[in-house]
Amino acid sequence: MSSFKEKLLNCRPFIVNNLVSIEDVIDTLISDGVLTTSVNEDIKTCQNDSNKIRKLLDFLVRKGSSEFDVFYSALNSTGNEHIALKLASDETTLSKNENAQSLQLVSKKKTIMDDKDKDILRKLRVQFVKNMIDVEGVVDILFSEDVIKDSHKSLIVRHLERSKQIRNLLDILPKRFNNSMSIFIKALEETDNIVLVNKIKELRHV
Repeated sequence: MSSFKEKLLNCRPFIVNNLVSIEDVIDTLISDGVLTTSVNEDIKTCQNDSNKIRKLLDFLVRKGSSEFDVFYSALNSTGNEHIALKLASDETTLSKNENAQSLQLVSKKKTIMDDKDKDILRKLRVQFVKNMIDVEGVVDILFSEDVIKDSHKSLIVRHLERSKQIRNLLDILPKRFNNSMSIFIKALEETDNIVLVNKIKELRHV
């Protein structure tokens, strides 16, 4: 079996659980000629993002290395660098240039958010949705600090309801990098979300 197919199969659970902005990934694959309109329509029949990702992976594993390369590039351009890094652990799959870029990302951002911080976001989710103010201000800070990408920002702010914006943000953050929580706390402090900051710090020191 080709190495890229092995990587897609081995990393499948991680990709399904951690890929964000699936629509942006699909749009990139369509524009680069990897996905046809009929395949896109088939993916759209899935009722949730996890199943869309599974169907996309089912399609990609039947394709060649050139399609995998486009998928890898799409991950890096849609805020899914954490998945690109996972796939890049197999040096035979990628070009030397792509591996060099991946190593730079590893040294800069290390790993995705640790489990304790993910658990804190989960426990405080209801309080965030009810009490967070100036969501766009928080998003702007996270964007300026490279915690979220332009595709993430667009996904969040396209909703008019504050609660939906917050839920989208909370869905994205756990899939970002290890220093994301510290920058998120800073963003909350700068937007006067002090009560939420205190709750996070309290749980972090338990």
